[in-house]
Amino acid sequence: MGDFIEQLKKALDESGLGRVMSDEELETWLEESEAYQDSPQGRIDSALENARLTYYLDKIAKYKFVEGMGEISGFGGDYEKACRVMLDSGLQWFDEHPDADPKFQGNDAVYGLIIEDNDDAKALSDAVTKHIDGCSGAMHHAVVGACLWIRKNSWDAYVAQMTKETNDER
Repeated sequence: MGDFIEQLKKALDESGLGRVMSDEELETWLEESEAYQDSPQGRIDSALENARLTYYLDKIAKYKFVEGMGEISGFGGDYEKACRVMLDSGLQWFDEHPDADPKFQGNDAVYGLIIEDNDDAKALSDAVTKHIDGCSGAMHHAVVGACLWIRKNSWDAYVAQMTKETNDER
């Protein structure tokens, strides 16, 4: 964990964006977060979130991942499920707003930081995050990028690409 934190601090410092927490605050937050995850309430909350995400993907999602497709996030578990829920929400928003033209900008030095340049982009961001409390900037960035790619190329092309990439890795 320490190496990851050092890399994160370095990326933020190099980006010129600064940090919202001191080193001490970050360490305290990490310790408290790990303690919560290990607590009975943390385990209950995790199980409930897993069930909620699974229900959405199995019963509500229009755009379903098929066997052999790669992951959006590469992190698996509930993190990946959340990304898939976000992707489905974004694609359904596009279905309802076929004339939308969302515009985003980002910073190449920091993945996970994109800015909405117009109202359509804000609406897409709202759509992808509406079912996920506390999604990370990286989740938002990855999912918005996938939504835009799918809109340009099609869901079938995305399925084919994600399946091909998974098979190429084997």
